[in-house]
Amino acid sequence: MILFYISSFLFGLFLVCFASLFQIGIHRNFDFCEQLLRLKYIGTFLGMICLCWSAWHGCIMLEGGLAKYRIIIWLLVPLGTLGGFFWLDYLFARSVGGIMVLTVNYLLHAAFIQQTFFRCGYSFICLVWGVIGLYLIGAPWYLRELMAKAAKNKKLRIGIVLFCVVSAVCLILQPLIR
Repeated sequence: MILFYISSFLFGLFLVCFASLFQIGIHRNFDFCEQLLRLKYIGTFLGMICLCWSAWHGCIMLEGGLAKYRIIIWLLVPLGTLGGFFWLDYLFARSVGGIMVLTVNYLLHAAFIQQTFFRCGYSFICLVWGVIGLYLIGAPWYLRELMAKAAKNKKLRIGIVLFCVVSAVCLILQPLIR
């Protein structure tokens, strides 16, 4: 139960940081924001965390006669990390998207176990951020393009910031309400 509160709180703080990136970061230093999406070493580290977390989920599903293939799943983690380091661009954005998807997966599961207040709203917020995470994994350059548009369009930037802040408030406060 405490892990759910901590995870939801941390994901909410992540969304506050995401909002500040759009409100302050793009406006003051757009070049840094573009470079942030392509950070290779930090992205590799976060990607390795995502791959380990995914391998753990994958090994849970391998039961019975398939249990002998668990070692292959774990051997693919360093290969995937090296492959991502050498061949993927926008590695930090992709890794953040992977962490978003995996965290949302856990938060949805835990919210229904804990019977969180107004679960449909909490689930909607989680699913929206999960889809955004999937876009970051598959097409991270859309975030760069969105940042470029938000740097020029104040209404778009404020809308993104408001959505991030409202989502963060819901993720931080809803698990506390009984």
